[in-house]
Amino acid sequence: MAASCWAFASAAAIEGLHKIKTGELVSLSEQVMVDCDTGSFGCSGGHSDTALNLVASRGGITSEEKYPYTGVQGSCDVGKLLFDHSASVSGFAAVPPNDERQLALAVARQPVTVYIDASAQEFQFYKGGVYKGPCNPGSVNHAVTIVGYCENLGGEKYWIAKNSWSNDWGEQGYVYLAKDVWWPQGTCGLATSPFYPTV
Repeated sequence: MAASCWAFASAAAIEGLHKIKTGELVSLSEQVMVDCDTGSFGCSGGHSDTALNLVASRGGITSEEKYPYTGVQGSCDVGKLLFDHSASVSGFAAVPPNDERQLALAVARQPVTVYIDASAQEFQFYKGGVYKGPCNPGSVNHAVTIVGYCENLGGEKYWIAKNSWSNDWGEQGYVYLAKDVWWPQGTCGLATSPFYPTV
């Protein structure tokens, strides 16, 4: 998949917040961020915070149905960016970095975007279970959306993260990342720079 994970992570966070606030789950447009976020690089990589800022500055975001994902950066459809909104967002906020306790408080309220190091082959071919590495927490290169956390029967605590690599990957599109590890950045650097949308 093209490196538009930052847009997918941001859209998933807004979708989750919209569902919490309205009870309605709407698939939102990643493509509007890919095309219109001048602070990112389309399918060559980008930043969840600038994507959330774009949506917040326009007051909302259009639906996937009205502005579908193409996998390539195109010209920005300004009309849909400005006026055709299926979910509203007023701002975004950062979770204090390198603090899993603060991250848990945020995730208890709503989904949160995080950056991780996803370059290890073990991560690329993850099939299930609690992922503890290998990865380099100081070298994040991929965005996912943390939607919750849990503890299994063996007492292992983990974050539940939604990935953008299709439902065939991992646990039906999700990865379980070890929680409350001893290094401050968290597993694969997940605690280094979390963001969430606000209404």
